[in-house]
Amino acid sequence: METKEEEDASLVEEREAKVVPLLYPGVHIKRKAWFLKPIANTMDDGLPETPVTHPPHYKAPTFTFEEPHHVKLEGWVNPQALWVKWVSKLQPRYGDSWRKAGIFDAIQVSTYKIKKSLSLVLGVAAFWCQETNTFLFPWGEATLTLEDVMVLGCFSVLGEPVQGEPLPGERAEFEFQMIQELRNFNQSSYKKAHQSAWVKHYYSQGNGGELEHIAFLAFWLSRFVLPVHPVDTVRRSVIPIAIRLAQETRISFAPAVLASLYHDLGMVKNYFLANGQRRQSPLVLVANFKILHLWVWERFVPLRPGPQNFVDFNTPRAARWNGLDKKLEISYVRTVIEEGGQFQWRPYPMVSVDEGKWFTGCVDEDDELRSFARCLRMCELVGIDCIEKYFPNRVAMQFGLDQDIPMHALNENAATFAVEKAARFYVSPLCFEPSKTCRYLEFWRKFKVLFSGVVEFDEKPGNSKKSFKKFLRELHAVKKKRKRMVNGKKQRDGDSYDIKLFDWLSLNKRTSSKKIKPLDGHSISAPSNIKVNGLCLTDEMRRAKKILLKKKKKKKKRLSYLDEAKNKSEVFTQTEEGETRQSRELAQSEINDKENMNGELINSSSVIEEFEAAFESQLAKIQINETVNSVNSIRKESELAMQIRKLKEEIAVIEARVMSLESLRDGNPCSVMPSSSVCISGKDKS
Repeated sequence: METKEEEDASLVEEREAKVVPLLYPGVHIKRKAWFLKPIANTMDDGLPETPVTHPPHYKAPTFTFEEPHHVKLEGWVNPQALWVKWVSKLQPRYGDSWRKAGIFDAIQVSTYKIKKSLSLVLGVAAFWCQETNTFLFPWGEATLTLEDVMVLGCFSVLGEPVQGEPLPGERAEFEFQMIQELRNFNQSSYKKAHQSAWVKHYYSQGNGGELEHIAFLAFWLSRFVLPVHPVDTVRRSVIPIAIRLAQETRISFAPAVLASLYHDLGMVKNYFLANGQRRQSPLVLVANFKILHLWVWERFVPLRPGPQNFVDFNTPRAARWNGLDKKLEISYVRTVIEEGGQFQWRPYPMVSVDEGKWFTGCVDEDDELRSFARCLRMCELVGIDCIEKYFPNRVAMQFGLDQDIPMHALNENAATFAVEKAARFYVSPLCFEPSKTCRYLEFWRKFKVLFSGVVEFDEKPGNSKKSFKKFLRELHAVKKKRKRMVNGKKQRDGDSYDIKLFDWLSLNKRTSSKKIKPLDGHSISAPSNIKVNGLCLTDEMRRAKKILLKKKKKKKKRLSYLDEAKNKSEVFTQTEEGETRQSRELAQSEINDKENMNGELINSSSVIEEFEAAFESQLAKIQINETVNSVNSIRKESELAMQIRKLKEEIAVIEARVMSLESLRDGNPCSVMPSSSVCISGKDKS
């Protein structure tokens, strides 16, 4: 029995409950289960305060997936060739220092090349829920956790926070020297500390000293860990963090990286939901979406590229996907995600045991156990410029635990990112299959309706329900209403309305009113050689026009072919009817002639019956004859067999007599005569 102190420090609750296994959704089993705290007592406790309610006629918003993409993942960067060489240059000297600071594996991951797939990222982001910071898939709830960031990005959850106190003493001197270096870069041709110039300068002129090491870490932080706008520069704000790392201070980067991902996923979802509104500029994201990309590959088996790279136990897990690529259509991505049949709940357990085990009061001795305990605690994630809530109790199955209704509100004890030494938690074995409680399934049905704002995608903007001709009519109507006055004169239509095609494509999605409202006055210039009737036609519009003309030609050919076939069928029908009528008249004339000659009509049915009776009688006679013949043949065969048997007996008697005669001739009479032998006459003896 747990004491009050143990119950308060426990992160996992153990009790008997009715659960439904994942593999057998229709089966209810009562067993001992383990749930991640905090757990809601009622369904209302598990619901956020501001549900995304939709009216009954609500239709999922549609986002046009077109080229060039309006979502740019600028935080997704691959390593430069010079960066890989720089890592190889400094690793022999500072590798041990990186291990003590907990960044050795993270630096190795920065040298891997993960090819970008925007359809994969956007396909998953369409299911994001900002209220819970989770993905609301049709079959369940899942999300990126601190464990995922630790395993895939190799960022630590232990150590000091990213935003630390001012540097004292010698560290402050290093900071002053690095700031002077930044100012020197501001006077260069780039007018800023551009990352390419930074790498070239320190790799070629650096002597491997402490300043080069700090510059190396500042570049790594700006490009791969904590990128912000603009993403191509080395920022002054990361220099204190780089100095702390150079002094072998461990820093907790995982919460900051995960907070940035949560924040940018919310921005993507808001961008999707802003359907029908004019997007003046692309959505630029700086979070490390490479981790989300790897998360999708690890969880959804059909979306994986293959085969994966073989890596040993000590190599970061991200090395499995180094250099791999798989081109996917967003429709296929959505289909796989919505089915969810091959979703991996626990592809890489951070702590593995053969049998379920409780850990109490010993987490301070093992970094892996301490890290796992922090991944289980609900808290607030503090990033560079954002704070996001972390709800691991909503996705307990990703930690190998059973799922019950999660408490949504943060407790006072859970608001800080810390774990006491007396933390108590349960680690399930690798073979354990987590389940959901019966009351959670009822809660999920209600929760999914209130909070699922899924976004639909239209891969080809030219495939609109409205025809291209109707689209041009609407465009002409808007153009006429938007004539503006310039110096007291009307401006020409072709100069006033050189507007981006994407703005006009949004007209196709407006169903609330038939009246077309004018858009704002921004215009984007287009080449003058692609204007038709004062309108800016892009390649998509020209292709759509060609497709429309081809469809019209095909339709005309099809109609002409159908008319020709119809005429042929009518002629054939008339000819066939005439031939049938003539044959009937000839048959009737023959019947009339026979009636006149014989005076009566021959009953064809009686003739057929007589013929059938005669045929049956003949058939019966044939069968009887065959039976008699078979009996006779059998009798003859038996007689022949009897004759053969008699002949064999006579042959045996003759052979016996021959043997007796031979014995008498030799002077050795047989002592035993066969019983079947006959008496020999005196004449024969002499």
